[in-house]
Amino acid sequence: MSKSNFRWSTEEDTAIMQAVAASPYNIRDALQRLSESGVDRTPAALVSRYYNVLLPRQRAQAEKEEAKHR
Repeated sequence: MSKSNFRWSTEEDTAIMQAVAASPYNIRDALQRLSESGVDRTPAALVSRYYNVLLPRQRAQAEKEEAKHR
């Protein structure tokens, strides 16, 4: 298994969010399938990116939108 040290692209982030949206009740399985579909990232890297970067970013954006409507 090789370790990839390159930046995440917006295309990868979009693919992760689409995979999660398609299977919101089994996120790890969705990301496993995404990894197998040709994305050059390990399933663990995809899970880490989703939970540590994309999900907090999504929550912050939702909170900002909610604050606008108050």
